[in-house]
Amino acid sequence: MLNINEIQIDFINDLMQDTCSELEFKKKWAEYEWENKVQVNTTLQELKEYVDHFSKSLNVSLMTKLDDFTNSQNNNFLVANFYTKSKFEEDCLLNMSIEKVTLASKSG
Repeated sequence: MLNINEIQIDFINDLMQDTCSELEFKKKWAEYEWENKVQVNTTLQELKEYVDHFSKSLNVSLMTKLDDFTNSQNNNFLVANFYTKSKFEEDCLLNMSIEKVTLASKSG
């Protein structure tokens, strides 16, 4: 019998903010096939505010231009792309699709 335990690695401290062109990002994104869904509960009220907080907290570059995004009641969904590199020069591509869910929409 062989027991193998999970190894957990905290890589957040190994990320270094970097940039790449939109075309480079799309090429890199096409190379990967993965998806992780994570439900997030936060005290932040606006989607753009959450994206900014996420970018600063993880030290990643926001690739998506959010200048025209307004936080009106009709904008309850936002998609943003991020890019960074590890200290080992490995590309790290992130895509965030977030939806603002209110208590009324949860119960309805």
